[in-house]
Amino acid sequence: MTLEHKRLVKETYVRLQPLLDLLGDLFYSRLFEIDPKLRHLFPPDISTRGEKVIVAIGTALSNLDRGDRLVASMEELGAEHAGFGVKPADYDTMAQALYWTLRMGLGDGFTAEVREAWAEVYGALATAMKRGASRQMVAQN
Repeated sequence: MTLEHKRLVKETYVRLQPLLDLLGDLFYSRLFEIDPKLRHLFPPDISTRGEKVIVAIGTALSNLDRGDRLVASMEELGAEHAGFGVKPADYDTMAQALYWTLRMGLGDGFTAEVREAWAEVYGALATAMKRGASRQMVAQN
């Protein structure tokens, strides 16, 4: 992930701040539309989950320049998600929902360059989470 990718992602995230509640709801609506089987991974009342996922993304973005710390926290999060039943393929579905949500929030500002930047950053974070999940699975067996 390049410095330019990091800059674009951080810049667009700041532009999304006023819409966090709405974007979180849109994200989960889209996620469950793409793959309804994922709904069972979440509590019945997800009214507060939408904001939490968007804020969690913001926290990860604020740590982009702290490589080792970020990777360690993403691996921990991945291990936790594995315990909830999240599978590696689910990260791809989440990516689809995320990009759709970003397009809804940014409108014309969701350019090919911005999408590429988000794909690079999300890809790095998801890779670390999958690695943490894999380690968790090995440790359990």
